[in-house]
Amino acid sequence: MLKRIALFMVSLCFVASVLQAQDSSAGVTKGAIVATIKVVMGNVKVLPNGEKKKIDAKETMLLSPGDVVETSGKSYATLIMANGAQIKINEKTKMNIEMPVGSEEAGSRVNVKVGQIWAKIISGRQFYVKTPTAVCSIRGTELDVKVDESGQSEVMVFEGIVEVKNDYGVVQVNKEEKTVLKPNVAPQAPVMVDVTKVEKWQEVIVSKEEKKEEKKVEKKKEEKAKEEKKEEKKEKKEEVKKEKTAEVPTEVPQEVIPEPIQPVVPEASPSVPR
Repeated sequence: MLKRIALFMVSLCFVASVLQAQDSSAGVTKGAIVATIKVVMGNVKVLPNGEKKKIDAKETMLLSPGDVVETSGKSYATLIMANGAQIKINEKTKMNIEMPVGSEEAGSRVNVKVGQIWAKIISGRQFYVKTPTAVCSIRGTELDVKVDESGQSEVMVFEGIVEVKNDYGVVQVNKEEKTVLKPNVAPQAPVMVDVTKVEKWQEVIVSKEEKKEEKKVEKKKEEKAKEEKKEEKKEKKEEVKKEKTAEVPTEVPQEVIPEPIQPVVPEASPSVPR
């Protein structure tokens, strides 16, 4: 009896290890930490893997494969992935954190269901962004991915090179180019983009620390402006003072006119009686 129980326990452990191996990739299990929420602005929710109830996202919250991040209108978030990638999530976006495949690093794959993200990847690190109509293979770059309700995707590259593919074709998108992918068709040929005219929505997403630094910088600017105004007023006063001094006529000393020399009148000699 004891032998049967022992054999059953060994078999159970073996099955559990197999299941765990099936749920793992590159040593990453479903419960592993693959991302951290750095910034939360507005109404941001997280649906943990396997759960039915969403919870409020909070800064420093840890995320695992299978977790879903959702932002409402005028709400944003920033994630730092385990491989160092930075992901900024725009409003009205739904994004899944996926399991890495094969030998991929932890935190190297996300799936944008709808909405928009901006991603900055560390040079030399591989990263994948999946959408309903595309898979973007990224290595050390900066890009923007937008997905509308129909599943149409737009991939814009600011720095580096991105390979974008689906079941119908593949294109290479270079710096300052973009491609559009519609459902059931090959990716469109990349076109040039004037990135200086592209909305920098990701710049509104800043952490509390960054906000504090911005306030410090603004305060220093204000103090500097006040000092400059004081100096300006002081200089104006000095100029007005100089102008007034210049207007006052100076007293010119009267010219000393020498008195005329009077001729010497000889004295009359005394008369001699005759």
